[in-house]
Amino acid sequence: MRYWNTPPCIDVEEVEINIRRSISASSDIHAAWSVVLKESGKPIGFVNYHHREIRNRRLEIGYIIDRSLWRTGLMSEAVGSLIDHCFKNLDVYRIEATVNPDNVASLSFLKRLGFTLESGPMRARMWTSDGRKLDALMLALLEPDWPRGAPSTTSKMLITPMTTAN
Repeated sequence: MRYWNTPPCIDVEEVEINIRRSISASSDIHAAWSVVLKESGKPIGFVNYHHREIRNRRLEIGYIIDRSLWRTGLMSEAVGSLIDHCFKNLDVYRIEATVNPDNVASLSFLKRLGFTLESGPMRARMWTSDGRKLDALMLALLEPDWPRGAPSTTSKMLITPMTTAN
């Protein structure tokens, strides 16, 4: 979680508190889904949208997956499904992602999905819980530039609304 702007949870109780906070938020501004392996039911990550501005038809996305599953295509599928949902069901025109400039893997991932780098580093854009300031790059994807359709039905994973049972 080197590029995450919050520290890892210290125990299951803290995870449950964060999940309750997430699912109690208004879907007008935030929603999150667990990414789960279909075969085992094991949670492997999550995707979300946040900072939604209905009037401006924009939002920001976030994602994380178990490191052992990097470069397997699962996160591309999960984020692709999230993007499809945002464009088709939320009347969003613009999807943004802010990324630490040193996170080359995430920058490459977003560019493969069709995101465009829109700015140089935004200085001190994010703050960590221990008070460090992090710069960020802004990438965006506009609805007409999204070539995808329905998510794959042959997937090895499921995307389920986040609840304390996940």
